[in-house]
Amino acid sequence: MTTKKIAMDIMVPVSDYSAVHTTDTLAQAIKVLKDSFTMVNRVINGHRSVLVLDDSEHLVGIVTIRSILKSLEIKSQIGSSLARIFVRDIIENNAMTINVMEVMRPVKENYVKATDNITVAAKAILTGRINIVPVVHENQVVGIIRSIDLFNVIGELLD
Repeated sequence: MTTKKIAMDIMVPVSDYSAVHTTDTLAQAIKVLKDSFTMVNRVINGHRSVLVLDDSEHLVGIVTIRSILKSLEIKSQIGSSLARIFVRDIIENNAMTINVMEVMRPVKENYVKATDNITVAAKAILTGRINIVPVVHENQVVGIIRSIDLFNVIGELLD
């Protein structure tokens, strides 16, 4: 059995996704991501990335949890112990001085159209080595497809 789903069918609408602006700091991005989390039976649910919007509310980048950790580790004095990123004053000082634009992955070419078959989204995620891909309709980002959304479709095919 195959599926004829398109990107629009499985995307998370951009309005439902955590977002910050290009002028925000990493501390603000961390707070927005943390606020998206809920814990059920010791399992954390929530977004694993945050969208970066410009002044016109257009998507210009994506900041992932991994990129946040990496930027804090680098900023916490190169060559020092990784444990330093878990010291409160290091986190506060570094996260307050790093702009999200320094950490974000720019969104330029790696996107899918709303009417593309979901296999196009899967290919974009796999070849781009990313976990989320923007969905565009009439030159506007309308949603996000995450690798978990694609995995969910695979699970539905087994039902």
